[in-house]
Amino acid sequence: MDKKQVHGLMVDDLQRSGLTEKDIKLLHLNSGPHTLIPAAAGYTIPYFDPTGMLTEFYRVKYVEPTLVGFAAMTGAKQQKYSQPTNTVNELYMPPYIDWEEFLTGDKPLIITEGEKKSAIATKKGLPCVGLGGVWCFMSKKNKLPLLPIFDYINLKNRTVYICFDSDASANPNILMAEGTLARRLLERGAVVLISRIPPDGSNKVGIDDYLVKHSPDDFINRVLNNSFDYSESAVLHDMNGKLVYLRSIGTIYDYEHKMRISSTAFTQHSHSNVWIDVPTINAQNVTRLVRKSAAKVWLEWEHRAELEGITYAPGEAPITDSGMLNMWKGWGVKSAEPGSVELWTQLLDMLFAGASTKARQWFERWCAYPIQHPGYKMASAVVFWGAETGTGKSTIGYTLMKLYGDNAIEVKDANLQNVRFEWAENKQFVLGDDITGHDNRKLANVFKTMITQKTIYVDPKFVQPYSIPDRINYYFTSNDPDAFYLSDNDRRFFVHEVVSDKMTPEFSKAYMKWMNSAEGMSHLFHYFLNLDLGDFDPQAEAMVTDAKHDMTHISKSELGAWVSELKENPTRILNGKTKRDLFTAEELHVLFDPAGDKRASPNSVARELKRSGMLKIQQPGGGAIYVHGSVRARLYAVRNVEHWKHASAAEAATHYMEADKVEKKGKKY
Repeated sequence: MDKKQVHGLMVDDLQRSGLTEKDIKLLHLNSGPHTLIPAAAGYTIPYFDPTGMLTEFYRVKYVEPTLVGFAAMTGAKQQKYSQPTNTVNELYMPPYIDWEEFLTGDKPLIITEGEKKSAIATKKGLPCVGLGGVWCFMSKKNKLPLLPIFDYINLKNRTVYICFDSDASANPNILMAEGTLARRLLERGAVVLISRIPPDGSNKVGIDDYLVKHSPDDFINRVLNNSFDYSESAVLHDMNGKLVYLRSIGTIYDYEHKMRISSTAFTQHSHSNVWIDVPTINAQNVTRLVRKSAAKVWLEWEHRAELEGITYAPGEAPITDSGMLNMWKGWGVKSAEPGSVELWTQLLDMLFAGASTKARQWFERWCAYPIQHPGYKMASAVVFWGAETGTGKSTIGYTLMKLYGDNAIEVKDANLQNVRFEWAENKQFVLGDDITGHDNRKLANVFKTMITQKTIYVDPKFVQPYSIPDRINYYFTSNDPDAFYLSDNDRRFFVHEVVSDKMTPEFSKAYMKWMNSAEGMSHLFHYFLNLDLGDFDPQAEAMVTDAKHDMTHISKSELGAWVSELKENPTRILNGKTKRDLFTAEELHVLFDPAGDKRASPNSVARELKRSGMLKIQQPGGGAIYVHGSVRARLYAVRNVEHWKHASAAEAATHYMEADKVEKKGKKY
């Protein structure tokens, strides 16, 4: 990007804050190349001392993205500014007024975050200094609780407004910085007021945004005049830095202990020992300090920290743009560096021995897709089964869990049947290890729902239930060939049978060492980030394998297996007993259980026919077909299915009645 392009982007950026080309010259802004890291294009913002002279300190405002690849997926925001390394922050004093005279006086001062904001405010007659960041009033590295410039400012009895962006009241980091700055200014004798800028719908608003749309007088009346005294609410403000009220579920979230607390538990237990002295006017019109529960006062405080609700959004910031508390904890790896994944490749070589190349490729793409698209819930789950133990089936799952970190969990059969779904809270990846064989169709339907549902309803004990986006992808292992009941038309499960021998002790030891190393997982994460996904469709039907066909057949009941065979090979099942195409469930029940000793019924046969996808012939508007006058029959096409898909109900009725007439005479139709 050349200087002209950067200059154009700089002008656009300044115009959004109400600044013009004339301000560029006054503020000494420079769109030329810089030497800071990151090296993305940006313009330089120099700083001034109280006399208006340039200091050696400066910052660069970026006009293009600074994060790519892994860094862009971590939930971190794009870096907007940079400054020279090993420099001490300074206070930005835009040269629109005589700061030397102003700072030694006693007029009110506004402190905000950002150079452009302080510039437009001061230009419009609202003296305002800017911090490079909400914590840039201090230097922890240099052991400075306040920057040296504060020694120059007359703070005794001076009104100081701390006015950060409109999202300050819900951001714990900003609230903590705000409270720390306020306490240190109070120690210097200042009268500290906290100002809250009203948001514009769901959009964050800074001083510059506000002043672009409103007059300075409006800002004074609506923002500054509605500020609250920090000294009278220090306890509550301190709670704001540690707690947030979640409106949609009426619950408090404790940042410090990473837990949700019901309002009752909050006031009666967890914070029942925190008190605050509140000025109260008694019947004699005398103001007295009354000791009250800080928890109850905080809940009723108009300035309490609050968010709309709670969500789970991998790859997004801790507080989303829609004002939700994001419970995503970040990836389990800290970097994504190119390097060897030979041991991963060797493990797959063993596990996919004898399998098709396409099956292995599909599985790796299944692993990589949610890495490249954080939070994406695919419409398929993976099942690795094999009678032999120690082959590495579970090791695959544990490896993937390393990448997901706290966002992954290992569960057993019992967990999957827990209707509260507490185990599923804030998870991206689930390893269902050693799933046992069963033909429980009810549980099978639960599995299918879990794999594809978009929302999960969490009902934890002692806290208000709530729903969050379901981001979970499932990897199951089993030693049983009938681990899952699968219908003939199932599209959710990719099933792979592992036929290899156990891992050798030498390989297992080497693999575990690699898997448990930060370097190894960094290499694997990089490998998945850059894996070619080809035509992989995360919402498409899972690849069909021979192992899936086998599990589908083995997991069926005797009746289910019979219906499946009837559908695939009707001639063999009917065994020359009849040549007709259409049957009722009652007639097929007799064929399946001629002696009546198999505990089946026509209804159970009809259910299996429906599960198998057997074609049912119906009237044009739906419903059973009329045969033999007023008699209605539900007919299923066992033979010549393609023909009966397009045949009329009348043709079907005629075929059935003719066959019935012939067979009643003891002949085959």
